[in-house]
Amino acid sequence: IVTDVVPGSPADQAGLRRGDVILSIDERPVKNAEDLVNQIQSKKVGAKSVLLLSREGQTMYVQVTIREK
Repeated sequence: IVTDVVPGSPADQAGLRRGDVILSIDERPVKNAEDLVNQIQSKKVGAKSVLLLSREGQTMYVQVTIREK
C-alpha cells in the first residue's frame, strides 16, 4: 500500500496516490513492500516499468521511470 507520495518523485510523476495498492511490477507479482523495493532496485536507472495497481476497487496500469534517490 502506498503510504506517501513525494512531490516530484517518479511515483508522483506516474500518478500514484496515497492508498494505492501495487499488485505487480512488469507483470511480476509484488508479495510485500520489501519485495517491491527489491524489484525496483534490480532495475537500471532510466528504465521504464509498468505497475499494476488497485485504486478504490479499480485496477489500472501506470508507467514509471526508475530514478536514483
